[in-house]
Amino acid sequence: MRFCGRVGVIVILAFPALGAEPAPAGEWEAAIARGSILYQRGHYAEAVEVLRQALRLSEAFDPSDPRKVSAFTALASAVQSTGQLMEAERLFLEALEACERLPDPAAMCLSPVLGELASVYIEKRQYAKAEPLLRRAVAVLGAEGDPLVAARLHMHLAALRYADRRYDEAEALYRRSLRLAGQAGEPQSQFESIILMNLGVIRLVTGRPGEALPFLERAVAELTPIHGEDHHLPIKAQANLALALSMLGRHQHAVATATKTRAIAVTAPSARSTCLPRWRRSGAPTCCAAPGAPPKPASSKNAPAPPSPATTTTTSSTRLSSSAPSAPNAVGVPTPGDADAETPGASTSGGAASKSACATECWWLWRKL
Repeated sequence: MRFCGRVGVIVILAFPALGAEPAPAGEWEAAIARGSILYQRGHYAEAVEVLRQALRLSEAFDPSDPRKVSAFTALASAVQSTGQLMEAERLFLEALEACERLPDPAAMCLSPVLGELASVYIEKRQYAKAEPLLRRAVAVLGAEGDPLVAARLHMHLAALRYADRRYDEAEALYRRSLRLAGQAGEPQSQFESIILMNLGVIRLVTGRPGEALPFLERAVAELTPIHGEDHHLPIKAQANLALALSMLGRHQHAVATATKTRAIAVTAPSARSTCLPRWRRSGAPTCCAAPGAPPKPASSKNAPAPPSPATTTTTSSTRLSSSAPSAPNAVGVPTPGDADAETPGASTSGGAASKSACATECWWLWRKL
């Protein structure tokens, strides 16, 4: 399954008040607030339009005003969530340039901007560009830096390790990210839920669906009340849960979960803007050769190519997309995303009709989401 979506948190940097405010300051703040609400609800296209207005309003500010950085990063985050990676890269580069014009960029904005620019390169699978940015961001932040920024940086680093199939290292980095988020001093349930989903994905990839199940169940339980069931993050968590149930042989429960998830996904606003374009490029659903077991490659002609290394979302997306055969959704938030599993092919051998239908339905979601 291909990953779509990112962490689901728009990047807006916090800066101290600057004294006398330019005339459009109130309008700018209102646009940023409105764009953030739309983003959190998964209405990414609408968020982009509102945040473009915020960026236009920021043109009235002094070139060294830190709110210019916030305007660029907020818009870049929303654009990235619609899958427009070239434009997101350009906007994050402009944010970096604006940040470096500030009196003390290291203290004000440098690490988060570097980290989010790296997340774009991860989604573009340009890992050689992403890693040095993340290393620089971690070094600039230091041990006493904002723990939530550090948590996001470690999440992106985890996506890089996932891309290399260094799953033990990826898991350690995700756990480190989880601990840092816990030190942030305020509730970060969404962020933590996405990390838990990615930890579950790693267990699916490494053939441990029983261990994955509690992580995925918790992610579903925590993300759904935050966003509603039609947001792409709960959809992704549900799809991963259906896959875990199928791998465990719980076919009836798996197909019910998968069918419900697909019905929601095809009408969800955030799925329309992020998932569906990828679905249309993915090809037709494929049947698993042996329901409940890791799928085996059948025909190389129509089977999906081994996924390329993960991105964060991401997810966002953090996002994870890997270079092993297609698999679950991890978000890296690279996207928490996607995991990898063996590539299945159509088969009529083995298993009852209900099991075959379950495998087909789960794999449809597994690939398409």
